[in-house]
Amino acid sequence: TVTELGLWNCVNEGQVNALSCAGGIAGKVGNDESDVDMIISGCENRGTVNCDQVAAGIIGNLSVERANILNVENCVNQADITGRDKVGGIICELTGAVLHQEGDVTISGCVNNGAITSTEGMYAGGIITYFVVMGDQVDLKLTMENCTNSGSVTSRNNAGGILCFSSSMLGVGTVSADSAITFRNCVNSGEILGQSSNSFVGGIAGNFGVEGVRTVFEGCTNSGNV
Repeated sequence: TVTELGLWNCVNEGQVNALSCAGGIAGKVGNDESDVDMIISGCENRGTVNCDQVAAGIIGNLSVERANILNVENCVNQADITGRDKVGGIICELTGAVLHQEGDVTISGCVNNGAITSTEGMYAGGIITYFVVMGDQVDLKLTMENCTNSGSVTSRNNAGGILCFSSSMLGVGTVSADSAITFRNCVNSGEILGQSSNSFVGGIAGNFGVEGVRTVFEGCTNSGNV
């Protein structure tokens, strides 16, 4: 029987200060159980988060090893998030076998209204900062839909209004034909700024590329300065 773990309707109003891995709701959320769905729903952060590296409004690091389904839905960050390196509005790092092997991941209805600032590092994202797809056999469906960023996103290098950075480390023939990454009806109105001459910045995605995985951008809009 599939069970369900997660966070529902959590609210933070206090300031968060840390050296590593900080979030307005949780610094790190992890699951290594099989046959478990992970749901992060209706959470809101109203307090500033200041962290040296891996900082976000909702969850600093979300690591799911063997989830059937991972849903992050209707979460809101209202405050400024500042760090030296990786910084995100909703989730900073999305990691684990849910991306590396198989998973059905949906990030939906999430909103960032705070300024996202990486003072010295390479990564800042309005909704999600960083993920890497890797593994021997990948069967992945990752969907980001109806997410909105209105806050400024600033980094020395990579910056994106919805997603900052993604990449892949895959062997030949390891990706299933059903694997897909979809951006649907995502909206950015915040200013996106990379401060070096080799910056990769975008209103929706900054530095995006997942080898061998079909990618769809559908109904996404940007009105912020890039």
